[in-house]
Amino acid sequence: MLIEKKRTYYVMTDPFFEFWFRFVRPNKAVLELGLEEGLWKNIEEDFNSYLGLVFERISREYIVSKIRSGEIEIDADVIGTWEYGGEEIDLIAYSSREKKGILFEVKWKELEYSDAKISFQS
Repeated sequence: MLIEKKRTYYVMTDPFFEFWFRFVRPNKAVLELGLEEGLWKNIEEDFNSYLGLVFERISREYIVSKIRSGEIEIDADVIGTWEYGGEEIDLIAYSSREKKGILFEVKWKELEYSDAKISFQS
């Protein structure tokens, strides 16, 4: 008899718990020894990847708030990511009634404060 096992996939939606289980818990012993400086060098690249995912979530919440306030004009009934044939769009707000969508590309980038200020003003 062949028994098929299904894998369960969980997604953390609370940024605090996600951060804890991704960075703190696996490195708890190192942190307790006070060796966080060396640890930071090891997790820095993964941390920026993590921030990219957090930034996409924050961007989604921001876009939803702009749709609710009427600043973005679409009667969206679907807001999410879109993937097809290896291509991905970070966020799409789609109205099946209007048969139209708005595409959003959002990217996290580590910037110095002065560079971020210039980008924001542009």
